[in-house]
Amino acid sequence: MSLPLNESVLLESRTLRTSALTNFESDKALSILSKAKAIIFAVWGGSGWATTAQVAEYFEATESAVKELYRINHPEFRSEETKTLTGKDLRDARQILCLPSKTSQVRVFSPLGTLRIAMLLQQSEALLTS
Repeated sequence: MSLPLNESVLLESRTLRTSALTNFESDKALSILSKAKAIIFAVWGGSGWATTAQVAEYFEATESAVKELYRINHPEFRSEETKTLTGKDLRDARQILCLPSKTSQVRVFSPLGTLRIAMLLQQSEALLTS
């Protein structure tokens, strides 16, 4: 993928990040991530989703760093990019996502949400070596 944007612009501009992702389908996002580095998304509800821990592992970042990026930038994430699983949704996904039985909720990211996280990460060994 070749974006005609400077990476620092994507880090600084919520509008440009959203614009860059607006025309992406989840399949396209998954294809781009797969080309950058092999990634396995847990399959839930017929589409690919990854937990915060899986996203952090993929980008060789800490889970707390991904959580903090989401906390600071959560208003720009769209419903098809991330969600919090609780209750029945969590029970249905628990085994597929390999979650401990004591987990009461978990945030998951779609391929589009994962691309948004990638745009927000300033340093990631996975991004620098791809």
